[in-house]
Amino acid sequence: MTGYDHDEVNMTFAMFCPELKSRYAVYPFPKKLGERWLTPSTQAEFEGKPVVVLAAKEEEGPKEDYVYCKRGPLGPGYYHVLCKTVYVNLYTRIQNQGNGKFLFFFGDSKHADQWDTCRRIVYNRSRANRPDDVHAAEAAIDHIVGGVPGAGLKL
Repeated sequence: MTGYDHDEVNMTFAMFCPELKSRYAVYPFPKKLGERWLTPSTQAEFEGKPVVVLAAKEEEGPKEDYVYCKRGPLGPGYYHVLCKTVYVNLYTRIQNQGNGKFLFFFGDSKHADQWDTCRRIVYNRSRANRPDDVHAAEAAIDHIVGGVPGAGLKL
C-alpha cells in the first residue's frame, strides 16, 4: 500500500498531533469509513456525536475524535477528524511548529524524520477528496505536478 510502517506512523501522530490518536484517524484510514469526508454542520451527527462543536477558544487538552480548528467553514471550533477541514488546519499548525528543521540541526534526525512523516501524511489528507490514504498520496502528487491526474508519472 505505502512505504510507511503503520505502527510507526500512528506513534508519530501521537507525538506531534495527539488528536490523531482517534480510531477514525489512524493510519491508514479504516476502509469502512466510506467514500466521503463528513460535511461540517452544527446539525449533522456522526455515530450519535455532532460533527462540529463551535467554540471561540480551545479548551484544555484534546477532545477525543475532534481537532480544534481556528479556521473552518463554520468558524472556530472542534471539527470531527473525518472532516477535511481538520487536516488543512493541522497542516498549518505543523508547518508553523517547524520542528523538522529545528530537530535536524540539533542532531535529532529520527525525530525530524518522524515530524516530516506526520507532516507529509497530514498534507496528503488535506489534498484528498475522501478519507483514503492511498488516494490522498495520489492526490498530493497530482497537486504538486499541476493538478492533472497522472501527470509527471512515468510508467
